[in-house]
Amino acid sequence: MAGKSKVALDKSYLRASYASERKQAEGALRELEGKLKQRLECLPDAIYINDLNGTFLYGNKAAERMTGYSREELIGKSFLEAGLLPPEYLSKAARVQELNAAGKPTGPDEIELIRKDGRRVFIEISTYPIGEGDNAEVMGIARDITGRKQMEEELCESEEKFRSVLDNSLDMVYRLSLETGRYDYVSPSSRKLLGYSPEEFIALGSEHATSLIHPDDIDRLLENVIALMARTKQDDTASIVEYRIKHKELGYRWMADNISVMHDDSNVPVAVVGNLRDITEQKTAEEELRIKENALEHSLNAIAMSDMEGNITYVNNACVEMWGNNNKEELLGKPYWVMLQSNDVLKDIVGAMMQDQSWDGELAAKRKDGKELHIHVLSGVVKDSSGNPIQTISAFIDITERKEAEQTLRESEEKFRNLVEEMNDGYCVLQGSRAVFANTRSAEMFGYTVEEVMGKPVQELLPPEIVSELWEMRARRQRGDAVPEQYEVAMVRKDGTSFTTELGIRIIEYSGKPALSVVIRDVTERKRAEEEVRRLNEELEQRVIERTTQLQAVNQELEAFAYSVSHDLRAPLRSIDGFSQILLEDYIDTLDDEGKDYLQRVRSASQRMGELIDDLLGLSRVTRGEMLHEAVDLSAMAQMISTQLQQTHPERQVEFIITPGQVASGDARLLRAALENLLANAWKFTGNRASAKIEFGCVDDNGQTVYFVRDNGVGFDMTYVNKLFGAFQRLHSPSEFEGTGIGLATVQRIIHRHGGDIWAEGAVGQGATFYFKL
Repeated sequence: MAGKSKVALDKSYLRASYASERKQAEGALRELEGKLKQRLECLPDAIYINDLNGTFLYGNKAAERMTGYSREELIGKSFLEAGLLPPEYLSKAARVQELNAAGKPTGPDEIELIRKDGRRVFIEISTYPIGEGDNAEVMGIARDITGRKQMEEELCESEEKFRSVLDNSLDMVYRLSLETGRYDYVSPSSRKLLGYSPEEFIALGSEHATSLIHPDDIDRLLENVIALMARTKQDDTASIVEYRIKHKELGYRWMADNISVMHDDSNVPVAVVGNLRDITEQKTAEEELRIKENALEHSLNAIAMSDMEGNITYVNNACVEMWGNNNKEELLGKPYWVMLQSNDVLKDIVGAMMQDQSWDGELAAKRKDGKELHIHVLSGVVKDSSGNPIQTISAFIDITERKEAEQTLRESEEKFRNLVEEMNDGYCVLQGSRAVFANTRSAEMFGYTVEEVMGKPVQELLPPEIVSELWEMRARRQRGDAVPEQYEVAMVRKDGTSFTTELGIRIIEYSGKPALSVVIRDVTERKRAEEEVRRLNEELEQRVIERTTQLQAVNQELEAFAYSVSHDLRAPLRSIDGFSQILLEDYIDTLDDEGKDYLQRVRSASQRMGELIDDLLGLSRVTRGEMLHEAVDLSAMAQMISTQLQQTHPERQVEFIITPGQVASGDARLLRAALENLLANAWKFTGNRASAKIEFGCVDDNGQTVYFVRDNGVGFDMTYVNKLFGAFQRLHSPSEFEGTGIGLATVQRIIHRHGGDIWAEGAVGQGATFYFKL
């Protein structure tokens, strides 16, 4: 029994496995069928599937295009029921059906098909049985050959007529055999178009005839021919190509070649047929028209054309822009005078047109947005070849800015005269050697009135030696020599007294003619003041030298004093520390715990005092030492300091992030001291962090490099940020973090000695960042 149960289970499992595999296979089959149908829909030939009785089961889009019926109208019907098959093909259709039922393919056969619209088309059809038994079906492939059939019939019926037409055609017709590569027909018009008789052209052959084509056009022609040859005879195999070909005597001529490719019954290209027409005059006219249209379209002036009723027929882009429209359509068809404000002007323009005259004048107009314009209009009449007026053309020039500028110029001229008269400096304009303009100050400067100066030659107003110097400077300027626009020169007044002036001379245009603009400034008092300043500067330099010498002496005395104080303070501190240690070692048994604690405090205080003395001396050296400026690689320096810090406490896990390539100019010794203090601070205040991070980098501040040292340590309260850089100022107690409070004060002095600044940002428990720039 157990064996039978196992067999039953195995059979049940096999059935379930078979059903699952079958279901998967059916799904894959459906997916494959869907993809196949998608590909069939893209084919250019009509594809259909019938059962063995000839009933449509499927048709692709090409079948719909070929028959004119939708696939819904075809499915479920036979060729006969759908009305597609003419009666004369019934016997042939029955024979095809008989062969398909026997599992045999048919075709390709040429038959006629009646489309839905009643039009008959020729098709080439092949059938292929697929499947067996009850599942047997027939797939048909059909191709529309109506055009080919019509061409064949027409060629057969009218070959002689066609040849007669070709022989008498004004165009040159040719046929090039693709099998031989030679022309087997050239029409007689070749003599007129290209200067070659048909026999001469045929003798040239395709290779030499191709060399007559302009080098710039040959590739385009060959690409078109190759593209035509790649098509089938059912496709559009004709193309018009325009190219230049060399006439036997007249040089290159433009031709329009209507090229077709002929195929044999196997759809193989066998010949290229062309129809050449001389379009040289047309191309010349088109090019001239294109140039004119391009000139009109891109003219800076607004151009509009209208018919004789005054309705606008053309506007260029400048016209659309001038009137504030969005596009040309807003103006086309409208009367152009609606933009003009004056009816009187309109009457003048229309009157001129009626008398076949042009109109040239200025008028007021209004844009679409209501803005008023001043425009200059030139209108004329365009006539046809018979002299009849057919349209008008108008050019509009926006002169609003010019009008406004003229008004502004008039106003500014008056302001200019007033300003020039109020100038403290003298101002005059010379044309040739005569003064054509002079302000009151320039005349007074020389002891004359304006009336005495105006129109007078410079030779009558100044001594000969000064005039000679001025003319020499003018000659040098005219030769193109480097002459300053401003220079000092001695002048003489009318009464003979001399004074020093500063002349500013420029070449300008005055009343439409070249002139010299001359600004005259009396600098006699300024020269006296400059001499006094020079004398005072010499005295000041001497005083600075004396004070510098004194300061150097004071600094030397301070340094000697600092070392003396350091030595005098260290000796008693060492005694205090040493004797305290002796008491702790020799009298440890006689001292109680309180006494031992007091002695330890004494030792700690004396040692801390020693550290303070060392830091004060260091701070003093930073302030007084000589500085040597050089290029300093701060990144390499920071990397070296970080390595040293890690070696002092190898048990700590600290991540250093150092931006490479940071080079600054400064004193390497002092900058190293500053970086050592900043990085050591970061190392110290991240001591209680399991994952400490210290970063050195830079940021850009309006083109200036700002360096920073950042850590994720204990941070500080920004309320006390001003205390950070003071000597002995601490934000943490010595019991929390050791130190004397001198380090940041030292850093600040180093940065200040480099002409820079330092500041800090931080938050309690969130780390700190120290920024500095040099």
